[in-house]
Formats: sequence, C-alpha cells, structure tokens
Amino acid sequence: YLTTFQDGDWSVTGNPTAKYDGTAKVSATVTNTVGATITYSWVEGGEDKSATTVPSFTNVGVYDVSYTVEKTGYESDSGRYRFEIVKGDITGFEIKANDTAKYDGTEKASATVTVGVPADAKITYTCGNDTYNAVPEFTDVGTYKVSYTISKDGYNDVTGIYTFAIDPAAWEPDIELFEKAEYDGKAHPVADMSKLPKGAIFRFALTDENGNYEREDLFDIGEVPAFTEVGKYYLIYAAALDENHEMVEGEFVFEIVEPAPET
Repeated sequence: YLTTFQDGDWSVTGNPTAKYDGTAKVSATVTNTVGATITYSWVEGGEDKSATTVPSFTNVGVYDVSYTVEKTGYESDSGRYRFEIVKGDITGFEIKANDTAKYDGTEKASATVTVGVPADAKITYTCGNDTYNAVPEFTDVGTYKVSYTISKDGYNDVTGIYTFAIDPAAWEPDIELFEKAEYDGKAHPVADMSKLPKGAIFRFALTDENGNYEREDLFDIGEVPAFTEVGKYYLIYAAALDENHEMVEGEFVFEIVEPAPET
C-alpha cells in the first residue's frame, strides 16, 4: 500500500506580498525533505502554465498557484497558495520651483528636477489648460501654478504642485517733467511725454500738498495737464509700458510764476 506523507516531509508556503521593482519575485518557500516532485500550475495572462520549480512572477497582480506533491510509493498530496505583487513606490524624485525670475523677454525654466528611482519614470506637467512632457518654460510676467505626475507602469503615481513666478522688469520712461513756466496768458503743459514708446500709457492727477486727490482731479489717460494761472500745482503721475514692465510712478510740483518785470 502507499505511504502517507508525514508532517515535515514537505511544505509549500506562499511568500509575503512583494512590491514591484521590475525583477522576478519567487512566489513560495518550499521544504522537501523526502525528494518529492512538486508540480505547480497557475494562470498568467490568460494562459495555463505549469512548472516543477517554484514559479516566479514579475508583474503586479494576484497569483493563485495550485500544486501537487508526488513521490513513488507515496500517496500524492496537493494544495494551493496565493502570492501577490503590488505596485512599487517611486522614490528619490524632487521637483523644486526655481527662484522668481525677472522678465527679460526670454523663456525661463520653471523648476529643477532631481531624478530618482526608477530613473526612466515619466513626468507630465500641467499648467492651466496646457500639458508638458518636460519642465515648462514661461516668458511673460505672472505666477504659474504647475501640477505634475510622475508615473511608470507597475508603480504608484507621485503627484505634486509647485509655483513659479516672473516679476515685471524695471522700466525708465523717457519723460521730461517741467518745474516752472512764466505766466503769459497761455496754457503751459507740465511735461513732455512724446518720447514714450508706442503702446505706453500714462495718467496725471492734481493733488493737494500731501498727495491727496479726488476722482475729479484725475486727468484722462494720455492727457498732459496744462495750466495758465499763476500758482503751484502739485501733481502725481503713473506711466506703464506693458504688463511685463513695472509701472513707474512719481510726484512733482509745477509752478507758473509772475513774469519778470520789464527793465
């Protein structure tokens, strides 16, 4: 008659859950003190497979493995175990926003990337409605909120957000502010703004001695104030080239004085 396997003759124990890293993982630990033949069978990728060695698996998934233990003169035995590979973790990547840049009309890289593991993970960036496969570069003044996803098959995605800014460039408008004019019964402009580049805008306001003004004291955009009567006129002004340059503001006093007496 056939001998029955005894405790300790063999054992097949599924290994603990493993994390994907692109390498093959042995699915079970086996004890076989009597030299029995152990045949394993499982389904992988929709195909029936079998082997007489412990199967190893690489891809993320749950593997149900059946086995049969056989030895001449012994009653066969059988069992099953489950082995699982879960998604691995992407590690070591750092995406850091670059320092705030000043506008100069050229593209500015928005971040610096430290590559981690796996090195060939893909990074996708999104800003507004735009998607980028490389670190996005920006030219115009603004604050850019960029989200990113680091991904690779078999691994959990890593997501994050950073903010990059470009500040306006300094601008020195070519304007001439007048300090004084002599009364002659005619209106005298307070400034010459004719050398400003095309597209630049400016505005003046008449103030009190402390710089305060009311809405009705504002002149129209692009209007250079002109005064006729003797007196001091306290003024402020603002000039702007475009959104990529700083607005220039200032204050000054324009005076119309009595004409010098004739000699």
